[in-house]
Amino acid sequence: MSDLFTQFTLEMCEGARRSLRTTAQLFRQYLMASSGLPSGARPFIADYVGRRILAPVGAWYGEPVARELRDLLSPLRVEPLLSYSPEVDEINSAVDFAIFDPKAGLMNDFRGKVQTLRHLVRRHS
Repeated sequence: MSDLFTQFTLEMCEGARRSLRTTAQLFRQYLMASSGLPSGARPFIADYVGRRILAPVGAWYGEPVARELRDLLSPLRVEPLLSYSPEVDEINSAVDFAIFDPKAGLMNDFRGKVQTLRHLVRRHS
């Protein structure tokens, strides 16, 4: 069963990688084609990906995971944030963590379940 489970987890990982890569590429196309976006939207997204996704992932799961995620999300880093502008500040305020506070508990629960699964896989392999 452990060989079958290992194969299953590898296939799930590959499916997640492909989905994330495709989603990032499609979102990039949307960003580049949308003329009605606020002027700070593209730099905000590049900054958001770096500060609020890649940095925490690196802290939680280590540099190898962050490196792979950085590669998968690279299409979203379309325009670097050179300095904060009022438009970027306005978008940042709209996406404030207070909006996502209820989701923080869900994320902590999810991370706990991932750790439990990791422990079980190691114990049974």
